[in-house]
Amino acid sequence: MKKTCLLILLVSVLSSQSPRVFCEGRNGGGDWPQWLGPNRDGIRLWRTDYGEFLATPRPLWQACVGAGVSSVVNSGSRAFAIGHVRGPNSRGKDTVYCFDADTGGTIWKYSYDCLSCKTQDVRVYGPRSTPTVDGDLLYTLSLEGHLFCFEAGSGKIIWSKELPRDYNGRIPVYGYCCSPLVYGKLLILELNAKPASYVALDKSNGQILWQLAGGNVTCGSPVLTKIDGVDCAVFMGGGAVVGVNAATGQELWRHGTWGHAWMGPVVSGDKIFVANASLPRGCGMIQIIHGKPTVIWEDKKKFQTLHCNSVIWQGHIYGFDNTGTDYQGKDSQKSSLKCLQLDTGEVK
Repeated sequence: MKKTCLLILLVSVLSSQSPRVFCEGRNGGGDWPQWLGPNRDGIRLWRTDYGEFLATPRPLWQACVGAGVSSVVNSGSRAFAIGHVRGPNSRGKDTVYCFDADTGGTIWKYSYDCLSCKTQDVRVYGPRSTPTVDGDLLYTLSLEGHLFCFEAGSGKIIWSKELPRDYNGRIPVYGYCCSPLVYGKLLILELNAKPASYVALDKSNGQILWQLAGGNVTCGSPVLTKIDGVDCAVFMGGGAVVGVNAATGQELWRHGTWGHAWMGPVVSGDKIFVANASLPRGCGMIQIIHGKPTVIWEDKKKFQTLHCNSVIWQGHIYGFDNTGTDYQGKDSQKSSLKCLQLDTGEVK
Protein backbone atom coordinates (compact mmCIF):
# COMPACT_ATOMS: atom_id res chain seq x y z
CA MET A 1 0.00 0.00 0.00
CA LYS A 2 1.25 3.47 -0.78
CA LYS A 3 2.05 5.66 2.19
CA THR A 4 -0.83 7.67 3.55
CA CYS A 5 -0.90 11.41 3.26
CA LEU A 6 0.02 13.58 6.22
CA LEU A 7 -2.15 16.47 7.25
CA ILE A 8 -0.17 19.40 8.65
CA LEU A 9 -2.24 22.32 9.83
CA LEU A 10 -0.94 25.78 10.74
CA VAL A 11 -3.73 27.01 12.95
CA SER A 12 -2.34 29.21 15.68
CA VAL A 13 -0.27 32.29 16.21
CA LEU A 14 1.84 32.22 19.35
CA SER A 15 0.90 35.62 20.70
CA SER A 16 -0.06 36.80 24.14
CA GLN A 17 -2.78 38.92 22.52
CA SER A 18 -4.50 36.08 20.68
CA PRO A 19 -4.04 32.35 21.35
CA ARG A 20 -5.52 31.30 18.00
CA VAL A 21 -5.71 33.51 14.95
CA PHE A 22 -6.41 32.44 11.37
CA CYS A 23 -5.68 34.63 8.39
CA GLU A 24 -8.20 37.31 7.50
CA GLY A 25 -10.63 36.83 4.61
CA ARG A 26 -11.33 39.31 1.86
CA ASN A 27 -14.30 40.46 3.94
CA GLY A 28 -12.80 39.71 7.33
CA GLY A 29 -13.27 36.62 9.50
CA GLY A 30 -10.97 33.66 9.91
CA ASP A 31 -12.79 30.54 8.70
CA TRP A 32 -11.85 28.55 5.61
CA PRO A 33 -15.15 26.65 5.34
CA GLN A 34 -15.03 25.21 1.82
CA TRP A 35 -12.97 24.48 -1.28
CA LEU A 36 -10.78 27.52 -2.09
CA GLY A 37 -12.04 29.45 0.92
CA PRO A 38 -15.10 31.56 1.76
CA ASN A 39 -15.47 33.01 -1.76
CA ARG A 40 -14.05 30.03 -3.69
CA ASP A 41 -11.33 32.29 -5.06
CA GLY A 42 -8.29 30.97 -3.16
CA ILE A 43 -7.60 34.40 -1.60
CA ARG A 44 -6.56 35.07 2.00
CA LEU A 45 -5.23 38.35 3.36
CA TRP A 46 -2.84 37.61 6.20
CA ARG A 47 -2.56 39.89 9.19
CA THR A 48 0.91 41.37 9.49
CA ASP A 49 1.11 42.21 13.20
CA TYR A 50 2.38 38.85 14.42
CA GLY A 51 6.05 39.36 13.58
CA GLU A 52 8.30 36.33 13.39
CA PHE A 53 5.58 33.66 13.24
CA LEU A 54 4.37 34.61 9.77
CA ALA A 55 7.97 34.84 8.55
CA THR A 56 8.84 31.39 9.90
CA PRO A 57 5.61 29.36 10.17
CA ARG A 58 5.91 25.98 11.86
CA PRO A 59 3.61 23.01 12.26
CA LEU A 60 1.76 22.90 15.57
CA TRP A 61 0.28 19.43 15.15
CA GLN A 62 -0.15 16.73 12.55
CA ALA A 63 -2.52 13.84 11.93
CA CYS A 64 -2.57 10.91 9.54
CA VAL A 65 -5.89 10.81 7.70
CA GLY A 66 -5.17 8.44 4.81
CA ALA A 67 -4.87 8.80 1.05
CA GLY A 68 -6.74 11.32 -1.07
CA VAL A 69 -6.65 14.74 -2.71
CA SER A 70 -9.32 16.39 -0.58
CA SER A 71 -8.39 19.68 1.11
CA VAL A 72 -8.73 20.66 4.76
CA VAL A 73 -11.37 23.16 5.90
CA ASN A 74 -11.98 24.87 9.22
CA SER A 75 -14.77 26.62 11.01
CA GLY A 76 -14.25 28.18 14.41
CA SER A 77 -12.34 25.77 16.63
CA ARG A 78 -12.83 22.74 14.36
CA ALA A 79 -10.96 21.44 11.31
CA PHE A 80 -12.35 18.82 8.94
CA ALA A 81 -10.69 16.39 6.53
CA ILE A 82 -11.43 13.17 4.61
CA GLY A 83 -9.03 10.32 3.87
CA HIS A 84 -9.04 6.74 2.60
CA VAL A 85 -7.40 3.48 3.65
CA ARG A 86 -7.30 0.80 0.97
CA GLY A 87 -8.64 -2.67 1.54
CA PRO A 88 -9.14 -5.80 -0.58
CA ASN A 89 -10.81 -5.97 -4.00
CA SER A 90 -10.29 -2.29 -4.94
CA ARG A 91 -12.32 -1.09 -1.99
CA GLY A 92 -11.52 0.35 1.40
CA LYS A 93 -12.68 2.81 4.02
CA ASP A 94 -13.24 6.55 3.75
CA THR A 95 -13.07 8.39 7.06
CA VAL A 96 -14.37 11.88 7.78
CA TYR A 97 -12.42 13.54 10.61
CA CYS A 98 -13.25 16.45 12.88
CA PHE A 99 -10.21 17.79 14.73
CA ASP A 100 -9.75 20.35 17.46
CA ALA A 101 -8.08 23.09 15.42
CA ASP A 102 -5.90 24.20 18.35
CA THR A 103 -4.57 20.86 19.54
CA GLY A 104 -5.16 18.36 16.72
CA GLY A 105 -7.20 16.13 18.99
CA THR A 106 -9.89 14.06 17.26
CA ILE A 107 -13.36 15.29 18.23
CA TRP A 108 -15.17 12.71 16.11
CA LYS A 109 -14.73 10.57 13.02
CA TYR A 110 -17.00 8.54 10.77
CA SER A 111 -16.01 5.73 8.36
CA TYR A 112 -17.82 4.04 5.50
CA ASP A 113 -17.02 1.52 2.77
CA CYS A 114 -15.96 3.11 -0.51
CA LEU A 115 -14.27 2.41 -3.83
CA SER A 116 -10.54 3.13 -3.59
CA CYS A 117 -9.99 4.51 -7.08
CA LYS A 118 -11.98 5.49 -10.18
CA THR A 119 -9.91 6.32 -13.26
CA GLN A 120 -9.23 5.86 -16.95
CA ASP A 121 -5.45 6.27 -16.62
CA VAL A 122 -3.81 7.92 -13.58
CA ARG A 123 -4.38 5.94 -10.38
CA VAL A 124 -5.04 8.38 -7.55
CA TYR A 125 -6.57 6.82 -4.45
CA GLY A 126 -9.13 8.26 -2.08
CA PRO A 127 -11.60 11.15 -2.03
CA ARG A 128 -11.27 14.13 -4.39
CA SER A 129 -14.03 16.38 -3.00
CA THR A 130 -13.38 18.90 -0.21
CA PRO A 131 -15.85 19.13 2.71
CA THR A 132 -18.14 22.15 3.03
CA VAL A 133 -19.05 23.69 6.39
CA ASP A 134 -22.28 25.66 6.65
CA GLY A 135 -22.94 26.88 10.17
CA ASP A 136 -23.54 23.82 12.34
CA LEU A 137 -23.61 21.43 9.37
CA LEU A 138 -20.87 19.65 7.40
CA TYR A 139 -21.32 18.25 3.88
CA THR A 140 -19.02 15.63 2.33
CA LEU A 141 -19.00 13.71 -0.96
CA SER A 142 -17.02 10.56 -1.81
CA LEU A 143 -15.64 9.66 -5.22
CA GLU A 144 -18.34 6.96 -5.37
CA GLY A 145 -21.14 9.43 -4.62
CA HIS A 146 -21.76 9.03 -0.89
CA LEU A 147 -23.20 12.40 0.13
CA PHE A 148 -23.45 13.13 3.87
CA CYS A 149 -24.85 15.95 5.95
CA PHE A 150 -23.32 15.78 9.44
CA GLU A 151 -23.92 17.77 12.57
CA ALA A 152 -20.53 19.47 12.61
CA GLY A 153 -20.01 19.40 16.36
CA SER A 154 -20.98 15.80 17.05
CA GLY A 155 -20.69 13.87 13.78
CA LYS A 156 -24.34 12.84 13.93
CA ILE A 157 -25.70 12.08 10.45
CA ILE A 158 -28.57 14.45 9.67
CA TRP A 159 -29.19 12.85 6.28
CA SER A 160 -27.29 10.91 3.62
CA LYS A 161 -27.72 9.98 -0.02
CA GLU A 162 -25.90 7.93 -2.65
CA LEU A 163 -25.91 9.85 -5.94
CA PRO A 164 -26.02 6.76 -8.23
CA ARG A 165 -28.63 4.95 -6.16
CA ASP A 166 -30.90 7.82 -5.11
CA TYR A 167 -30.65 10.20 -8.09
CA ASN A 168 -29.54 7.91 -10.97
CA GLY A 169 -26.16 9.64 -11.08
CA ARG A 170 -23.30 8.11 -13.05
CA ILE A 171 -19.87 8.05 -11.42
CA PRO A 172 -17.64 10.32 -13.57
CA VAL A 173 -14.48 8.99 -15.17
CA TYR A 174 -12.34 10.07 -12.18
CA GLY A 175 -15.08 9.71 -9.61
CA TYR A 176 -17.14 12.48 -8.04
CA CYS A 177 -14.71 15.36 -7.51
CA CYS A 178 -17.19 18.21 -7.01
CA SER A 179 -17.02 20.07 -3.70
CA PRO A 180 -20.65 20.92 -2.72
CA LEU A 181 -21.62 24.61 -2.85
CA VAL A 182 -24.07 26.01 -0.29
CA TYR A 183 -26.31 28.81 -1.56
CA GLY A 184 -29.08 29.88 0.78
CA LYS A 185 -31.17 26.78 1.43
CA LEU A 186 -29.59 24.97 -1.53
CA LEU A 187 -26.73 22.50 -1.83
CA ILE A 188 -25.46 22.70 -5.43
CA LEU A 189 -23.28 20.02 -7.02
CA GLU A 190 -22.57 17.97 -10.12
CA LEU A 191 -24.77 14.87 -10.45
CA ASN A 192 -23.79 13.50 -13.87
CA ALA A 193 -27.13 11.87 -14.58
CA LYS A 194 -28.65 11.71 -18.07
CA PRO A 195 -31.49 14.12 -17.23
CA ALA A 196 -29.44 16.19 -14.78
CA SER A 197 -25.80 17.14 -15.12
CA TYR A 198 -26.16 19.63 -12.27
CA VAL A 199 -28.51 19.59 -9.32
CA ALA A 200 -29.56 21.66 -6.32
CA LEU A 201 -30.74 19.84 -3.20
CA ASP A 202 -32.56 21.12 -0.16
CA LYS A 203 -29.61 21.31 2.22
CA SER A 204 -31.83 20.32 5.16
CA ASN A 205 -32.97 16.96 3.77
CA GLY A 206 -31.37 16.21 0.37
CA GLN A 207 -34.54 16.57 -1.72
CA ILE A 208 -34.05 17.81 -5.30
CA LEU A 209 -35.16 21.44 -5.80
CA TRP A 210 -33.84 21.97 -9.34
CA GLN A 211 -31.84 20.09 -11.93
CA LEU A 212 -30.25 20.93 -15.28
CA ALA A 213 -28.98 18.70 -18.07
CA GLY A 214 -26.47 19.42 -20.79
CA GLY A 215 -23.00 19.33 -19.26
CA ASN A 216 -20.12 16.87 -19.39
CA VAL A 217 -19.07 16.49 -15.76
CA THR A 218 -15.34 16.13 -15.14
CA CYS A 219 -13.37 17.21 -12.06
CA GLY A 220 -14.45 20.77 -11.33
CA SER A 221 -16.66 22.43 -8.73
CA PRO A 222 -19.16 25.28 -9.20
CA VAL A 223 -18.25 28.85 -8.27
CA LEU A 224 -20.77 31.53 -7.31
CA THR A 225 -20.63 35.04 -8.78
CA LYS A 226 -23.06 37.89 -9.44
CA ILE A 227 -23.61 38.84 -13.09
CA ASP A 228 -26.16 41.46 -14.19
CA GLY A 229 -27.64 41.41 -10.71
CA VAL A 230 -28.24 37.64 -10.71
CA ASP A 231 -26.45 35.14 -8.45
CA CYS A 232 -24.89 32.78 -10.96
CA ALA A 233 -23.41 29.32 -10.35
CA VAL A 234 -20.66 28.74 -12.91
CA PHE A 235 -19.87 25.14 -13.89
CA MET A 236 -17.04 24.04 -16.17
CA GLY A 237 -16.12 20.64 -17.52
CA GLY A 238 -15.74 18.70 -20.71
CA GLY A 239 -16.23 21.13 -23.54
CA ALA A 240 -18.30 23.91 -22.00
CA VAL A 241 -18.50 26.54 -19.30
CA VAL A 242 -22.10 27.11 -18.17
CA GLY A 243 -23.77 29.88 -16.17
CA VAL A 244 -26.83 28.86 -14.14
CA ASN A 245 -29.25 30.95 -12.10
CA ALA A 246 -28.30 29.63 -8.67
CA ALA A 247 -31.81 30.08 -7.26
CA THR A 248 -33.83 28.50 -10.07
CA GLY A 249 -31.47 26.27 -12.11
CA GLN A 250 -32.22 28.17 -15.32
CA GLU A 251 -29.35 28.09 -17.80
CA LEU A 252 -28.32 31.68 -18.49
CA TRP A 253 -25.46 31.19 -20.95
CA ARG A 254 -23.01 28.63 -22.29
CA HIS A 255 -19.68 28.78 -24.13
CA GLY A 256 -17.15 26.26 -25.45
CA THR A 257 -13.80 25.84 -23.71
CA TRP A 258 -11.51 25.31 -26.75
CA GLY A 259 -10.85 21.78 -25.54
CA HIS A 260 -11.34 19.56 -22.52
CA ALA A 261 -11.31 21.45 -19.19
CA TRP A 262 -10.78 19.47 -16.00
CA MET A 263 -10.54 22.12 -13.30
CA GLY A 264 -13.25 24.43 -12.02
CA PRO A 265 -13.80 27.90 -13.47
CA VAL A 266 -11.71 30.82 -12.21
CA VAL A 267 -14.12 33.73 -11.86
CA SER A 268 -13.78 37.46 -11.25
CA GLY A 269 -17.18 39.18 -11.41
CA ASP A 270 -18.46 38.73 -14.96
CA LYS A 271 -15.11 37.41 -16.26
CA ILE A 272 -14.35 33.69 -16.45
CA PHE A 273 -10.85 32.36 -17.09
CA VAL A 274 -10.80 29.00 -18.88
CA ALA A 275 -7.69 26.81 -19.00
CA ASN A 276 -7.80 23.40 -20.65
CA ALA A 277 -6.23 20.08 -19.71
CA SER A 278 -4.33 17.42 -21.67
CA LEU A 279 -2.46 18.40 -24.83
CA PRO A 280 -1.76 22.04 -25.76
CA ARG A 281 -5.28 23.42 -26.13
CA GLY A 282 -4.68 26.75 -24.50
CA CYS A 283 -6.77 29.15 -22.50
CA GLY A 284 -8.91 32.25 -22.79
CA MET A 285 -10.93 34.89 -21.02
CA ILE A 286 -14.70 35.05 -21.39
CA GLN A 287 -16.77 38.02 -20.25
CA ILE A 288 -20.55 37.98 -19.91
CA ILE A 289 -21.79 41.13 -21.63
CA HIS A 290 -25.54 41.81 -21.72
CA GLY A 291 -26.17 38.18 -20.85
CA LYS A 292 -23.99 36.73 -23.60
CA PRO A 293 -20.49 35.21 -23.35
CA THR A 294 -17.86 37.19 -25.31
CA VAL A 295 -14.26 36.12 -25.83
CA ILE A 296 -11.97 38.90 -24.56
CA TRP A 297 -8.78 37.07 -25.53
CA GLU A 298 -7.63 33.55 -26.25
CA ASP A 299 -4.37 31.70 -26.81
CA LYS A 300 -4.59 28.09 -27.92
CA LYS A 301 -0.90 27.40 -27.36
CA LYS A 302 -0.28 28.36 -23.75
CA PHE A 303 -1.38 27.85 -20.18
CA GLN A 304 -2.74 24.32 -20.01
CA THR A 305 -3.95 23.51 -16.48
CA LEU A 306 -4.30 19.92 -15.33
CA HIS A 307 -4.70 19.66 -11.57
CA CYS A 308 -4.24 23.12 -10.05
CA ASN A 309 -6.77 25.95 -10.00
CA SER A 310 -5.41 29.39 -10.81
CA VAL A 311 -6.02 32.50 -8.69
CA ILE A 312 -7.05 35.99 -9.84
CA TRP A 313 -5.56 38.83 -7.81
CA GLN A 314 -5.34 42.55 -8.56
CA GLY A 315 -5.77 42.30 -12.31
CA HIS A 316 -3.55 39.25 -12.81
CA ILE A 317 -3.93 35.47 -13.08
CA TYR A 318 -1.48 33.28 -11.17
CA GLY A 319 -1.19 29.54 -11.80
CA PHE A 320 0.81 26.58 -13.02
CA ASP A 321 1.19 26.12 -16.77
CA ASN A 322 1.43 22.45 -17.71
CA THR A 323 1.46 22.95 -21.50
CA GLY A 324 2.77 19.87 -23.29
CA THR A 325 2.60 17.60 -20.26
CA ASP A 326 0.25 15.04 -18.83
CA TYR A 327 1.74 15.45 -15.36
CA GLN A 328 3.29 12.00 -15.68
CA GLY A 329 6.75 11.38 -14.31
CA LYS A 330 9.37 13.69 -15.74
CA ASP A 331 6.71 15.67 -17.58
CA SER A 332 6.29 17.73 -14.43
CA GLN A 333 9.67 19.32 -15.12
CA LYS A 334 8.03 21.16 -18.02
CA SER A 335 5.54 22.86 -15.70
CA SER A 336 6.10 26.45 -14.61
CA LEU A 337 4.48 29.09 -12.42
CA LYS A 338 3.14 31.95 -14.54
CA CYS A 339 1.43 35.29 -14.15
CA LEU A 340 -0.88 36.53 -16.92
CA GLN A 341 -2.44 39.95 -17.37
CA LEU A 342 -6.15 39.43 -16.68
CA ASP A 343 -7.49 41.61 -19.50
CA THR A 344 -4.96 40.70 -22.22
CA GLY A 345 -3.46 37.30 -21.42
CA GLU A 346 0.05 38.73 -21.71
CA VAL A 347 2.64 36.71 -19.78
CA LYS A 348 4.05 39.02 -17.13
